[in-house]
Amino acid sequence: MNQLQLFSDSNKKEVKSTIKIVRIDEFHAKYITDPLLDFNKMILSNEQMYPGIGRWLKEKVIPGLRDKERIAFIAYANEKPVISAVVKRGNISKFCHLKINNDYQDKNFGEMFFTLMSLEIRNFAKSIYFTLPENLWEKEKNFFGSFGFNTIVKNDVQYRNGETELRSTAQFQDVWETIPHRISKLKKIFNAGEFSLDNGIVLSIKPQYADAILSGRKKVEIRTRFDENLLGSTIAIYSTSPQKAVVGQAKIAYVVKGHPRTIWEKYSNEIQCTKKEYNDYTSSCNQVYAILLDEVKPFKEKVLLNQLSYLTKFDLKPPQSYYKLQNKRDWSKAVSIATILQNNFKTETIFI
Repeated sequence: MNQLQLFSDSNKKEVKSTIKIVRIDEFHAKYITDPLLDFNKMILSNEQMYPGIGRWLKEKVIPGLRDKERIAFIAYANEKPVISAVVKRGNISKFCHLKINNDYQDKNFGEMFFTLMSLEIRNFAKSIYFTLPENLWEKEKNFFGSFGFNTIVKNDVQYRNGETELRSTAQFQDVWETIPHRISKLKKIFNAGEFSLDNGIVLSIKPQYADAILSGRKKVEIRTRFDENLLGSTIAIYSTSPQKAVVGQAKIAYVVKGHPRTIWEKYSNEIQCTKKEYNDYTSSCNQVYAILLDEVKPFKEKVLLNQLSYLTKFDLKPPQSYYKLQNKRDWSKAVSIATILQNNFKTETIFI
């Protein structure tokens, strides 16, 4: 049992709810958490329509969660389970299951979960496929086509009596190219995660200093020029060559301007460089800026510059010092993508 399901209802109700999405992985499978039990019930509720779905759950899904081959999701509306999804990760990945309860159709949840599942397989898949009844393809083929699924063939296995089962396959690169343009539409959803999408600047930092910031050893960054109005901004940390990657976030807690000697005397223990390195950098200046960093959050996975260039379709040039993102459409989009790739790993996402 590995069929994509998108249920519909012609009599839609206006639904205004708080939705909580839980990502179900090996932890849930090991400790039999409440979200896993709720997920199991949602899957088993389809037994009459899909004979054998219980066996598929027991023999394929749960073992797949334990060995990280599969990832599942369950969404709650006011504590009631309303959406379930399963994706299988691998060279040939699969959207195994997506069920959206009737009252929550046509509210962008299909788009959101296709995006979430695509994010889950981005480091594994060369191609991706799903199966579905012929009537569902005819009804939703424009939606599937918007993700790069444009062709179908008859599937070898027929899951439901009396309905022709189809299979649609796409190259993952084609699917992935549809993801970035959905960022603005889904920004509110992803912004509820651990990492903020409201970045003010991207700051270029040498790898050894970026690592020191992310580890908590370096709390002050020195610049010979800076905008004091950026106080309170969230910064995206770009680690320069040879890493060439966005590696984390931090908040600008304070900006202190002063003579290089005064700044060194006050912050030398937190700058994490030698006196010679500091003097070489500041020797021609009468004043420098000490940027005090707070709320430092290392990314779970660094996002390489060439990956961001590919995803944004921009030839990204790293800033010599920093860019204000409000003035840089290319880097603003790149940082949003890098952040979303981190927020996808958040266990729970809350949105209205």
